[in-house]
Amino acid sequence: MVMSYLLGRRQKDSKDYYLAGNDMGPLPIALSTAATQCSTNSLLGAPAFVALGAGLMWLQYEMAVPLAMIVCILLIYPIFRKRNLTSVYEYLEQRYDENARFAVALLFMFFRAISTGVTLYGVSLALMFAIGVPFYVAVICIGIATVAYDAMGGLKAVIWSDVIQFVLLVLAVIVAIILCLIELDGWSNVWAIFPQDKSQALFFGDSERPELAKYEFWTMLIGGFFIYLSYYGCDQTQAQRELSSRSVPDTQKALFYDGLIRFPLVLLYCFLGVCIGAYMVLHPEIIDMLYIDTKTGLLDPTVERQDNLAVPTIVFELFPHGAIGLVVVGLFAAAMSSLDSTINSLSAVTTTDVLPRIKKKKILKREQLFYSRIATVVWGIVIVASSFLFMYTGTNIIEMINKVGSLYNGPLLAVFLMGMLTTRVSSKAMLIGFILGILLNLIFFFELIPFLVNYFFEWEVQPIVFWWWNLIGFANSCVIALFASRYYPRYVNTYQEYEPLSPNSIFYAVCLAAYFLFILVVLFLI
Repeated sequence: MVMSYLLGRRQKDSKDYYLAGNDMGPLPIALSTAATQCSTNSLLGAPAFVALGAGLMWLQYEMAVPLAMIVCILLIYPIFRKRNLTSVYEYLEQRYDENARFAVALLFMFFRAISTGVTLYGVSLALMFAIGVPFYVAVICIGIATVAYDAMGGLKAVIWSDVIQFVLLVLAVIVAIILCLIELDGWSNVWAIFPQDKSQALFFGDSERPELAKYEFWTMLIGGFFIYLSYYGCDQTQAQRELSSRSVPDTQKALFYDGLIRFPLVLLYCFLGVCIGAYMVLHPEIIDMLYIDTKTGLLDPTVERQDNLAVPTIVFELFPHGAIGLVVVGLFAAAMSSLDSTINSLSAVTTTDVLPRIKKKKILKREQLFYSRIATVVWGIVIVASSFLFMYTGTNIIEMINKVGSLYNGPLLAVFLMGMLTTRVSSKAMLIGFILGILLNLIFFFELIPFLVNYFFEWEVQPIVFWWWNLIGFANSCVIALFASRYYPRYVNTYQEYEPLSPNSIFYAVCLAAYFLFILVVLFLI
């Protein structure tokens, strides 16, 4: 908060507040992005998934990150940076019209606020479990702290606080792994105890294990590619930091670092999950401690198991004081690193994309900071409120947040790529494709097709796995928009000016492609 106050004193307008004055280096941006992406959802959800779910198959998902970064480096961000954007949705007005910008920005704000509520829910549940405070007290405390430094310091404070939180997060995971290895007599013993059916990283399907079909290699790789390309390329929470760099080469370098950092970090999470899984094999009574009533914080064998509490349960069971505090601080750091960037990006979209249309007149420079900080506080309140939607669910939060994101990631990506790769699609056609793409994904979300087929024909039909919603939503939105363009043609053609590929961008792309192959080899060896 002190750092945020000192940084905030130098801010003069919304560019300083939302883009850090375009004065950030690539490494802080990359670390901040990694801290946000690998938040509490990963620190709680990934180890729980490995220990109590499908094991190391989660690592297949991470193979998509380098591939998504290649497209961001070569195509998306050179176009964004050339147009001097504060919000990526400004591009939609320049390519389509102001209606496209307004509608997509509104839907982004709705879905992002809901998904960030999942993050706050996860860490608040851990805090409730850790120190015995009611759930709502935990939510409010974390929300107030994050909103306070976010409102004072803007994006620069977000980035530098994320760097600090990244260091705490990594340190907490490393300490947790070391203490688990000491308790379980080393890595070789842990690996011998860990269930072998969960130790497989690459999974190409098995008829004897149909319940694991949703974690099949191509499902996670293709679904993950569309998720990450949309998230890093079209989501304001990530794009805003990339836009705060000094130049296009710095943006591309930051994206390159992003592509390199994420896999080792998630590998740490998953190693912690292996340790937790091995300990639970030796001490199965620990699993009984996960049946907690989130309303009272008391053990109750009749409620749904809270897998999200696997990490804090093991921490309090095994670790000495001091180490417990470090891991809990790591959890808070992970939550705040996601919460602060989301609140700041939602504030940016509100004041840049939505407020000018509502206010109907230009916001003066001296008013920009005032409206920006007010919007930050308001969105903090909204996200705190949204976290209560999840307090009675035991679903693994890393799956929950991916399900929410998969509703709109594909259609959102289609909006931007259609704008960049074709001049045929008009604003009305794009909006029709975008909205219908989301509505069709809602059919999968509520599993309406299996329900109706079973009801009318009594056939057993499996629901479509959420990984595929991203590709399906992308394809549906593109096809519908292209078809609708026949009836709503674009009357003014705009020429999309592409920057020639620089030697650096080609070098980064080749390195990331090689890194993808390296990850594939690592997972094969596991």
